[in-house]
Amino acid sequence: MSAEACYTIAVPIERAVTGVTISDGEHALCGYCGRSIGEGSPVGIYAYSMSDERDVTVARINCNDCATETITHPTLGGTEWLMRGTLALQSDVAHQSCQLVFVPNEGVVSMSPPTDGSNVVAEEQMEASMYCQQQ
Repeated sequence: MSAEACYTIAVPIERAVTGVTISDGEHALCGYCGRSIGEGSPVGIYAYSMSDERDVTVARINCNDCATETITHPTLGGTEWLMRGTLALQSDVAHQSCQLVFVPNEGVVSMSPPTDGSNVVAEEQMEASMYCQQQ
């Protein structure tokens, strides 16, 4: 008879995204301007985790010039982070390959908790629809 246990371990977001693969090569593209970014480049990432998920997903990477400082449209039910860091190459000698990974050296720039979000957007949409109906 075996018993499986499920454990949840809370770690800082910086630790959760350290070493996340950004690209399976030596370069990635900025998600905004398309500029090629590589090892040693300062970057900004957008990461999120929905309230019903345990994983953190890195959804976007931007070069230092295009990285934003605030989360302009928070998602209700999701925790979102903007972080600054550097890209590094991680080598796999056995497979003769390398990956571009994220190293957070500046930390969290902005954070949006799961309770922030679409309430403001929903109110704006409601006002806009009421305005359209009155005309």
